[in-house]
Amino acid sequence: MKKNTKLLLFIGVFILSGVILTIKIFGKNNTDINELMFREISLKQDEVIIIGELTSSGKSYRGFSYEIYDSKLLITILSGLVTSKYPDGSFLIDISDDNIQNVSEIAIKSGKEVKRISPAPDEANIEPESLLEGDFEYTITNGKAIITRYIEVNKDIIIPKDVIIPSEINGYPVNSIGNSAFAGINNLKSVIIPDGVTNIGEWAFENCTELRRIVIPDSVDTIGHGAFSRASNLTDILIPKNLKVFEESVFMHCASLPNITIPDSVTTIKSHAFAYCNSMTEIFIPASVKVIEECAFYSCDNLASVVIESNETEIDEEAFFRTAFERAEHD
Repeated sequence: MKKNTKLLLFIGVFILSGVILTIKIFGKNNTDINELMFREISLKQDEVIIIGELTSSGKSYRGFSYEIYDSKLLITILSGLVTSKYPDGSFLIDISDDNIQNVSEIAIKSGKEVKRISPAPDEANIEPESLLEGDFEYTITNGKAIITRYIEVNKDIIIPKDVIIPSEINGYPVNSIGNSAFAGINNLKSVIIPDGVTNIGEWAFENCTELRRIVIPDSVDTIGHGAFSRASNLTDILIPKNLKVFEESVFMHCASLPNITIPDSVTTIKSHAFAYCNSMTEIFIPASVKVIEECAFYSCDNLASVVIESNETEIDEEAFFRTAFERAEHD
């Protein structure tokens, strides 16, 4: 009987020197293509990261070897029977080599199967696979977990709720809270973000009206646009020491937000960052802040004391519009 062979095409995301391209993985037939499943393949200037698993029943991942020749990278995946030492087929291959910058094609070999990977023009841009662990939906990018959504699997928890975000999920370190991940969840009382997280996405905790306390580690250096907007009961927060920018509307309508300490890492306070923070009565702005944009503290009715350390800080004329401080300046 003639063996039925088909050329199969898998489209993914290929990252080269910061430019996202698509990749093509060519396999011989259905049997071969099903022996390997890839969750992520990324190529930087001098590093390749491949995350996936062996799908054949009873096979476990044992390691890999590689060689580079004639602008080609050949990766051989080593496998064997499942044992207590090697219990599953999941793998994360991370190769750092200066010669990778000259690679134009990658071949991945497992048993008799060989897949070729090469850059191609933008034909697709497939989102990373969404995974679930407990209450957290997440994706994997460059070997790290991004929490994309809090879904609260257990519906019987008493309101309000304390949430501790894990430092890792299934062995992947958590380094980012995605855009709108917790937005609109009104039974959150407190949230603890683990050390190692560097980014809190746009609108991540927007409209969490019962959120009173959040612990943000100093590893966080980026908090996105509107991240805590309308968290109207937020009273307990420390700004991380490595934050550089208060983005637009980041704490807008946080009516209970008290006086905060701005770390000397901050350089910019953007438009409406603290608008309508009516519990704020005083603010000290360190010399590191170079720009305060329009309406940054708009309608902070009780903000009466503002100390700006540097005479060189660029302050928009409406930065403190409709505050007690502005009214006192014009009396």
